[in-house]
Amino acid sequence: MQSAWFGVLCGFIGLFVGFTFGLVWLKSRNRLLASADLLQPEVPPAATQLLEQLDFFAVVLDKSFSVVFANEAAISHETIPAEFVSGEQFIDQAKSVMRSGVEITQQPDDSESDGIWMHMFKLSGDFIIVLADDRGEEQRLNAMRRDFIANMSHELKTPVASIGLLAEAIIEAADDSERVSGFAATMQKQSKRLADLTNDIILLSEAQSEPSLEELEEVDIAELVTLEVAAHSDYAQQRGVRMVFELKSDEPFTTIGRPSGVRTAIANLLSNAIKHSPSESRVGVLVERKVDSVILQVTDHGSGIEPEDTERIFERFYRVDNARTREEGGTGLGLSIVRHTMLAVGGSVAVWSKPGVGSTFTLTFPALGSGNTADKILERKHKKRKKTLK
Repeated sequence: MQSAWFGVLCGFIGLFVGFTFGLVWLKSRNRLLASADLLQPEVPPAATQLLEQLDFFAVVLDKSFSVVFANEAAISHETIPAEFVSGEQFIDQAKSVMRSGVEITQQPDDSESDGIWMHMFKLSGDFIIVLADDRGEEQRLNAMRRDFIANMSHELKTPVASIGLLAEAIIEAADDSERVSGFAATMQKQSKRLADLTNDIILLSEAQSEPSLEELEEVDIAELVTLEVAAHSDYAQQRGVRMVFELKSDEPFTTIGRPSGVRTAIANLLSNAIKHSPSESRVGVLVERKVDSVILQVTDHGSGIEPEDTERIFERFYRVDNARTREEGGTGLGLSIVRHTMLAVGGSVAVWSKPGVGSTFTLTFPALGSGNTADKILERKHKKRKKTLK
């Protein structure tokens, strides 16, 4: 009997000790968790919610400069490398911000290719927020814009200055009819050059702008090429060049685009081919239909283009031979107009050339009726027209 009571007493003491130890452990655990929260506090939810809404790179660093939060844009960002937040310069900047509390903004350097903008500031005394954005494309466009303005200013300055000087020369030579006639002829040439340049700048501006649905129409490439071949026949005869035109398909050659823009692109290729072809040679013009595209090829047998120039001929104001192009009236914008016209209709332009052999320019248009870009654009246009009629 005594042994039974002794067993119950021991069990009770065991339960009491276990319960007491559990309370002590629980209190110790809570103290440890509280200490851990003090050592590593939570990023304020309001901050993470706000950063998650941003569509550019945003991360939060703790006191050890480790990433404790990254928004979706930072996780999926491809142009800002992962090692961006581990570089020596970056860590030094983070230490400076954590120590002084003074924010840092790093602007892209025009001389560098990465173009990363970065802003770093302190949050709640325990965290650093880093915002970053790849502005390389913006830099490239700005550089192109600056180059275009500089080149355009230079191109416009020459004929304008020439016309001014010629006008003065005519006034001074008013009594010499022969000299006046010569100056007037030169003035007329410079005036035409100025008019052509102004017109091409307008055409390039239109080609670079995104066309509205109202501007896009069904375009028969074969019909436009036929019209342009006929329009260039006199010019080809004057140059002693024979044009050979071939349609290679029984299927429709229709695409979608700005008819005037597409016709201008075709005209530029034909005039270039004739201009750069020697007398007694021929220019081949081929239009054919592939499965989902309409192809236009213009081939000449001129002097050809060097490989280093082939990569740049579609740049604005780029000329393979400046003296010859200016003498023949070129503005240096024709092929740039062609490229932007093709981009606007979802097409492409390519060139094959070999010095001493000739060149072939290929325009590839998305064909209607093959379920590609052209059909989708036309469908959108019809839907919008139906809504308007309602």
